[in-house]
Amino acid sequence: MKATRKVAVIGAFAVLSLACTRITDDAGTQPTPLDTTPGPSATATGEPVRAAIFYVLEQRGRLFLVPETRDVIEPSPGAGRMAELIAGEPHDRDLSSPWPADTEVLEVTVEHGTAIVDLSAEALTANVGAELESLGIQAAVYTLTEMAGVDRVEFTVEGKESGEASNGRMIENWWGHVGLSEQPFSRAEDVLAPITIISPEEGATVSRTFTVTGEASTFEANVVVRVRDSSGDVIQTTFTTASKGAPERGTWRKELTLPDAPGGYTIEAVEEDAEQGGDFFVMTRSITLG
Repeated sequence: MKATRKVAVIGAFAVLSLACTRITDDAGTQPTPLDTTPGPSATATGEPVRAAIFYVLEQRGRLFLVPETRDVIEPSPGAGRMAELIAGEPHDRDLSSPWPADTEVLEVTVEHGTAIVDLSAEALTANVGAELESLGIQAAVYTLTEMAGVDRVEFTVEGKESGEASNGRMIENWWGHVGLSEQPFSRAEDVLAPITIISPEEGATVSRTFTVTGEASTFEANVVVRVRDSSGDVIQTTFTTASKGAPERGTWRKELTLPDAPGGYTIEAVEEDAEQGGDFFVMTRSITLG
């Protein structure tokens, strides 16, 4: 397999599982997987549910999906997750959502493995290119298929799959490129970032020695981990390997020890370009040593 990755043009949507085999470090402990305990989230409660919301990351002209875990209230299964994707504020400032923020989630129902998301007419007002339109759809698909028993997503506007919405826009045209003709949508391949950091979360306060965990789909499963101080200087470089290499997706972990100097630091999880040198992809986390 070549080390230089080519970002796929998103067309036909194929199912991609996030489930990864857990790995252990030298101490025999397991990394924290991207596990949002979907069982309780499948019922509507007034209690917060831990959920993964998938946002868009743009890096060097390429677009990827990256999950952030957060607590959401689910008035009905999936409704809180979808509302968070549309109007929530990512903790990581590098992440964003292409969904029009004034869109209302009217209803989410689950039938035979398909989450049917009914939205207000504002959902049709996004003005983005074809690739970002596809990523917007996939952000919703990945977010909602984290729920147990859901593997596909359909969209309706004001209760309809086609025709004119109340704001005069045609529902089936969606955002003007991909459209809704291929509904229901499943998870597409090659849309997740090559490396993600699961813990610590963005802005977390950590002890001097802590463990970084994540997922990766990289050449020969290699993950370079760097630490930068508040001035941006690299103060530590190390590496680890994920449980699986590309094209599969595995989990990784690395224990780090910071200098005995409280303050802000940045963790970088890096996929290097083995053919051309330098960094192919960098995922960052801002943390504070308490």
